[in-house]
Amino acid sequence: MESFTEETLAAATKEIAAKVLKFQDFPKKGICFYDLFSLLHDPRQRSLVFGSMLYIIRRDFDGKFDAIAGLDSRGLALGLHLAEVLKVPFIAVSYTHLTLPTICSV
Repeated sequence: MESFTEETLAAATKEIAAKVLKFQDFPKKGICFYDLFSLLHDPRQRSLVFGSMLYIIRRDFDGKFDAIAGLDSRGLALGLHLAEVLKVPFIAVSYTHLTLPTICSV
């Protein structure tokens, strides 16, 4: 993973924004769905996504957090890796308990 500065973060943000797949009017008219999974397939894009997120978390929170929480599938895919690198607990969060066979808690 490359080392990030404010300048490389700006360049990475532009590259990521250009590569993410966008679906207009999905799931309904007026909403644009951003497919983050399209970035995770390519090793370079994946590295830019995780590197950027780690840089921002370290810059803005300076270790002043207790855990990483990930919402549903994208949060699980992104958050679990971040929590591992940052050596903090990971909390999986679901929109509703109906998407899981039981209510899960920490």
